[in-house]
Amino acid sequence: MLTRIESEGIYRSNDGWGQAQYHFAYAEYVDPSNTHFGVLCALSDFVLRPGRGFEEHPHQEMEIISYCIEGQLTHSDSLGNKHTLDRGEVQYLRAGSGVTHSEMNLSPTTPLRFIQVWIRPRRAKLAPEYRHARFPEDARRNTLLRLVSGRSGESAIEVEQDVEIYAVEVEPAGEVAFRNRAERQSYMVVVEGGLQANKQDLRAGDALKVRGDESLKLRSESGAHTIIVNVPSDGLGSQPGE
Repeated sequence: MLTRIESEGIYRSNDGWGQAQYHFAYAEYVDPSNTHFGVLCALSDFVLRPGRGFEEHPHQEMEIISYCIEGQLTHSDSLGNKHTLDRGEVQYLRAGSGVTHSEMNLSPTTPLRFIQVWIRPRRAKLAPEYRHARFPEDARRNTLLRLVSGRSGESAIEVEQDVEIYAVEVEPAGEVAFRNRAERQSYMVVVEGGLQANKQDLRAGDALKVRGDESLKLRSESGAHTIIVNVPSDGLGSQPGE
């Protein structure tokens, strides 16, 4: 089953630090009917103004993945890590038993845009951990690039949950196939451009919920950049402590 969510229906925030699009209840966006999609707890599209960002703040018991779209994202944390991400680069923060971090746009002139995904971990009280990965740009052209996996050896970043996150840039007149298995569900966001997923026309900012056994053909006439988060069907994901 495919359910399209138009960009205009997704909650938007416009504050002093920049803008955001919250696909699920987050921060000031409160909606008891839209708190998660299986173990996917948050997917937020942030644009930070030059010289702005999120100062040091705490997290616990969450798998946090950030994917840089435009500009540079500078991360630092209480584990002693500091790294600046460029377009297409991914970082992973296992908050576990507790960690503090900051996410900043240190450029004086260029906005920063990044996607942040929160995943509920399968186990609680894990030691906090940080990793990052950079992929060749052509690795996601007309190909599903697995950024993150819960299975050992399948991605540069392994997370503590049965989840896969893909990025793909469909070139003009290109086509990419994606299969959602019967026991899985996927949340797909078009971050740039526009595409057609089977008979669903999606523009930048639109999302698509995919449930059950579905084979998708992702086509684009002018080019598109897309993120797909694939998780177990509702109720099937491992919970902390299990």
